[in-house]
Amino acid sequence: MKAHYFTLLLAVFLFPIFLQAQVMANSLNAIRAERNLVGMAVGVACGGEVTETYYGGNAKIVGQVPINENTHFRVAS
Repeated sequence: MKAHYFTLLLAVFLFPIFLQAQVMANSLNAIRAERNLVGMAVGVACGGEVTETYYGGNAKIVGQVPINENTHFRVAS
């Protein structure tokens, strides 16, 4: 019986986190489509710890290589 309460309690606390991550992903997908971006990666940090990540689109225009946590980005000014 205690296991059921623990599972329910865990679900109650984790659902809002999942929902926020889904809202963030939907918003970033909309921004990516609106701006016609090939791809993008976003990380959210809190207290020095990465709490959420988003990877969307492609790393290359040709070849349809999806962006993931190992994709390298060239940054310039």
